[in-house]
Amino acid sequence: MNGRRHSSSPFGRGQQQQPGVTAHTCAWPGCHEPAEHKAPRDRTLRDYDWYCLEHVRQFNRNWNYYAQMNEDEVEASVRADTTWQRPSWKLGHIHRNLENSTAAYRAFRAGRVRDTFRFFDEETDAHAREQRYNREYANGRPQRGSDPDKALRVMDLEWPLTKEALKARYKELVKRYHPDLNPGDKAAEDKFKAVNQAYRTLLGSVSA
Repeated sequence: MNGRRHSSSPFGRGQQQQPGVTAHTCAWPGCHEPAEHKAPRDRTLRDYDWYCLEHVRQFNRNWNYYAQMNEDEVEASVRADTTWQRPSWKLGHIHRNLENSTAAYRAFRAGRVRDTFRFFDEETDAHAREQRYNREYANGRPQRGSDPDKALRVMDLEWPLTKEALKARYKELVKRYHPDLNPGDKAAEDKFKAVNQAYRTLLGSVSA
């Protein structure tokens, strides 16, 4: 199951029917086993089918939350999840966000304006992101030992990196280390989490 949002909570876990309830029949073509595990029909997650244990595992292996989404929709989804659905901006927009309120922001930084209602939180956050970018990148390349540099090592990738190459590698590693395919393997679970974090770290700074 590719993608960060639902990969950490595989379908079928915790979805068993209560004892005594008549079981559904597995929705997998040709299977007539009792079905105690449900899985979504599409990424809206509103409609579900029921599967037996064997076939819900097969479903999880094939599930792709980002199916039928274009590149912008995929990026927006990952970006929203990374910030817990709070608004965020690409690094290229940081300077523009700051320039829109330069004079007022300078006055606030100099202590000439009181920010009683925290109107400058957004500008402060943008300024912090700009400083972080300057620390982590030099001449457009990740600094050695920076978070992006560590993320490249986790995913075994090299700079310069395209978004297409990053996403292809991400899908490959997610399938390899997915908990459903490595039950009880703590090392695989840790690697799975590290891959997801590395992907989020790199996604906002790679070229198209």
